[in-house]
Amino acid sequence: MSKKVAKSVAESLNSIPVGGKRRSKAYEELWNIKYLPRFKWVHLSERLAYEAAVRQQRMRTEISQVKREAEHFKNSVEKKRKKSKKEKTGLEEESPSVSFQFKQRETEKQIKKRKRDEECIHCD
Repeated sequence: MSKKVAKSVAESLNSIPVGGKRRSKAYEELWNIKYLPRFKWVHLSERLAYEAAVRQQRMRTEISQVKREAEHFKNSVEKKRKKSKKEKTGLEEESPSVSFQFKQRETEKQIKKRKRDEECIHCD
């Protein structure tokens, strides 16, 4: 199909009723057609594929987050159940509480300062 034909079809069909019988869903709908210069079908299919991949990745991330939350909840309920069971039996053994320690990553500023200090040490 040539550009000329595509332009004329877009111009003639734009804002024209789709038609059909009175009871059909499309009876009162209007065509909304615009000629898009330099637009290729590949652009549309690439965009749709990209959006599907993003949606799928977002869904995977959300599912993994929910799984982590459920596992954490299950573990905390289990700990609470064991603790209450211990208290009921009267065996109160002192167990050390587990504290988590996390090492924070260095910021860019800290990394640059450390490297600068290391260079100065090697320079001496």
